[in-house]
Order: sequence, then C-alpha cells, then structure tokens
Amino acid sequence: MFDLRRLSVTDEKPSIYLTDVTIGRNKQHAGREVVLPAGTNHVEINFAAVEVSAPEKIRLQYRLDGVDSEWLDAPANPVAVYSRIPVGTHALHIRACNRNGTWDRQGVVFMVTQQPYFYQTRWFVAAMITLGISASAPNRTHNSRGACA
Repeated sequence: MFDLRRLSVTDEKPSIYLTDVTIGRNKQHAGREVVLPAGTNHVEINFAAVEVSAPEKIRLQYRLDGVDSEWLDAPANPVAVYSRIPVGTHALHIRACNRNGTWDRQGVVFMVTQQPYFYQTRWFVAAMITLGISASAPNRTHNSRGACA
C-alpha cells in the first residue's frame, strides 16, 4: 500500500517540460527551442511539471531574459504569455517548488528565438551604413581640361 503521508522529505526536483506553444493563432507542439517568425506579436508558451507524490503542491515560476526583470508566478495551468519579444535569442527559465516547499534555484532553460525582418538584420544595417557613407562622400571628380571661366 502507498501512503502519501509517510513520504520522506525530499529535495528532488520536479521534471519541467514545455507542452505546446501558440504563435498568433497557430498551436504547435513545443520542443527545447521555440522559434518565432518575424513579426510575431503574440505567443503563449505552455509548460508543466511532474511530481507524482503530490502534484497539487507544485508551484512554478518563469522568467524570459531580456523581457522579464523578475520571476513571475505561473497560473494554475502554467502558461507564459508574451507580445513583441525583441529580436534575438532569449533564455526562458522555468523553476519549480517541490512538495516540501523547496525551490529549485537553477530550474530548466528553454531557448526562444524571435527572428528578425530582413531590415532588422546586421547585414542589412551594415549595407545601409556603407551606402550612406559612400553617398555622402564628396564628389572628387575634377575638370580634366583645367579651363577657367
């Protein structure tokens, strides 16, 4: 017989995983990395944690580097909702509190990449700077005849 009241105190961490991601209105299965197409202005990342002995005691928090300044408490159905994530790759940190109230300070990290529009890429910016410099350079052509008016 399995008696939950007799379970020993543990520091074991619940297993955390992403379940699915909704980009705009399209829902898809999530892996270790979420790649958002250019112009994404709404994303929902659903996640969960497994703790067999006392699942009702698990609490989750999350934080997206470059977006969130502090840990955010996840709702009962854990989901992180974002709009307008900056271009680039960001680490989504998720941590859990086990049945004894011990927080996993490290948590798990998933990568979220917001792809840029072509005009947000480094090569485009470099090309525009080069074009601007060459267009503003003084015209150095001389009159080859040397005639004076």
